[in-house]
Amino acid sequence: YQSESRIMVLNSGASAAGEVLRQAEKFGITDTGYAWVVTDGVTGDFHDLNPARTYSPYLDGLLGTIATTKDGDLYIWFTEEYSARYDTKRRDIPPFARLT
Repeated sequence: YQSESRIMVLNSGASAAGEVLRQAEKFGITDTGYAWVVTDGVTGDFHDLNPARTYSPYLDGLLGTIATTKDGDLYIWFTEEYSARYDTKRRDIPPFARLT
């Protein structure tokens, strides 16, 4: 099976993303066959994304990330593993650190 969908990735602030998505809708690239993945800069402030606070078809199927917090189970597990492996007791591990 081969998908015919086109995946668009948008990394911006919410107000800029709203304008990009409105323009994309005019050009037909938010219709069926397109999937949009947006970052937490977009999903973090929905009211800036859609200031009219009305339904917009370009919001259908929009997939977004959400920022992590330092109190979730995965974060706690990661910091414990990182601290044990690197013999440190840090709670300020950057989000893109990797266990290697």
